[in-house]
Amino acid sequence: MALLHDLCKVNFYVKGTKNQKTYDPEKVATAENWQVKHDDKGNFIWETVLRYEINDTMPLGHGEKSVMLINCFMKLKTPEIFAIRWHMGFSEEKSQYKAVGDAMEKYPIVLALHEADLEASKLLEDVAGNKE
Repeated sequence: MALLHDLCKVNFYVKGTKNQKTYDPEKVATAENWQVKHDDKGNFIWETVLRYEINDTMPLGHGEKSVMLINCFMKLKTPEIFAIRWHMGFSEEKSQYKAVGDAMEKYPIVLALHEADLEASKLLEDVAGNKE
């Protein structure tokens, strides 16, 4: 469950670009005068940076999609299905809260997977790598 609960993210993100302000003094200093702008934070330039965009070719919902994809290759047990489906916990839409709570009560592994996912994403990892 821990390994495959986000299988829905495979081929979900594609590389793209966006323009963003940079206040890096070295970059601003080497820019052409016409490129340098100013706002309440100081001088900046616009630069193109890489980002990930969503390309959802299979819009089935986060947990549901993972369950469906996993079931193409292996048979999940009922508690595993519920844990993967509801691993986002109360990040689901408010209308789903009762179902999330019912699933956690019926199958405690739902709560365990949700907590493990939260701990990994909020406490152990950050954008630059692992947190200290």
